[in-house]
Amino acid sequence: MKRFMELTSFWMIWMAIAVCPLAISAQTGDAGAPGAFLKLGSGVRALAMGRAFVGLADDATASYWNPAGLVQIKGEELSLMYAEPFGKVAGITHQNLAYAKETGDINFGLNFIYASVDGIEGYDKNAVSKGNFGSQEWAALLSLAYPPSTEVAWGTTFKLVSQKIKDYSARGFGSDLGLLFMGQKDIQYGLVIENLISPNLQLRDTMESYPRRVRYGLALSPNLFRRYLKTVITADLVSQEDTTPKQFYGIEGEVFKRIRLRGGYNTATFEQSCGAGLMISRLTIDYAYVLHQYLGDTHRVGLGVKF
Repeated sequence: MKRFMELTSFWMIWMAIAVCPLAISAQTGDAGAPGAFLKLGSGVRALAMGRAFVGLADDATASYWNPAGLVQIKGEELSLMYAEPFGKVAGITHQNLAYAKETGDINFGLNFIYASVDGIEGYDKNAVSKGNFGSQEWAALLSLAYPPSTEVAWGTTFKLVSQKIKDYSARGFGSDLGLLFMGQKDIQYGLVIENLISPNLQLRDTMESYPRRVRYGLALSPNLFRRYLKTVITADLVSQEDTTPKQFYGIEGEVFKRIRLRGGYNTATFEQSCGAGLMISRLTIDYAYVLHQYLGDTHRVGLGVKF
């Protein structure tokens, strides 16, 4: 079994290296895409760090950011989050539940992401109001991670996504592939191919296919600051077909071994973020303040538990 997993890991690494240039070469400009609700992210901690989490991915939300990061889980972890993500737009909610478990050679994670919009006013072809309706989207993720060595890990995510607008609904299946390189001291590198198998949703007369995205990330723990403050600096680059690359930056500092201070910025939505986490025994209370350039500021709260 171990030999089979090692051979599989080797094949997946080379497949990732081969696919990445294809994904990057098609970037031309910015455009909307199906499944945009998944770009809202997972977990308050990562959102406070500017959504730069691919190279770190060391908590229960790793199944979303980089499934290979699940190899870093010790024991069991649970993460809960609730947010109203756009301060100037009422009726939008974003909820998330993530769970991860260490199971020996192969760790696994579960992640459920839900977003809804209420109070959308509908009109007929004659511009006559037909009342309000809502929209709901969710994704259920199942992830597996395996480290063929102490220097590299791979993970995969299988996902079921659903979309409902008024009386119309559709579902689709897809998968992601993640890699995590841990061979260098104080530096980790991450790589994720999102929608390696793209979900296809038939909503009324329209077929939507989730676009393939490639996410690169690094996490740096500088020795310079460790003496005074345990710090991690993260940076991600995200590329998608028919869009320009986006950058994400984050930082987290641990104070008194109980408090974590965080900050971040990204060029995808030009959001500025900051936040904090308070650790009480096995319980963590997380908070993030996110300022969007056009849609206003939001407060996000989350709860984490380690078993």
